[in-house]
Amino acid sequence: VRTLKNLLLALADDALPDDMQALEPARDVALWLGTRLTLQRVLLGTGLVGEKYQLTNIADTTMELTEAALFKSGVMAVSVERPNLHPGEATNVFVIRERRSDD
Repeated sequence: VRTLKNLLLALADDALPDDMQALEPARDVALWLGTRLTLQRVLLGTGLVGEKYQLTNIADTTMELTEAALFKSGVMAVSVERPNLHPGEATNVFVIRERRSDD
């Protein structure tokens, strides 16, 4: 739990833990209709990966986000800074997951 918390804080502060490598891919990832999800930063550790995304509501209606909607196999933690987004608003989304062989 402490490791997950420290990785989440590092992602939020754009810090680089001593035992991790940082990548900044700045690429869009498909998520849901009416959203733009951009992968901004990746922290690679021995067994964990931390990902920082920017999620933008490009729809005409208010969007309500839940962390549970972003969980999938291998994901250990999800944090959304602002769960309610009006049209045009954006928020940071942090995902911590198990490292795969293709990372």
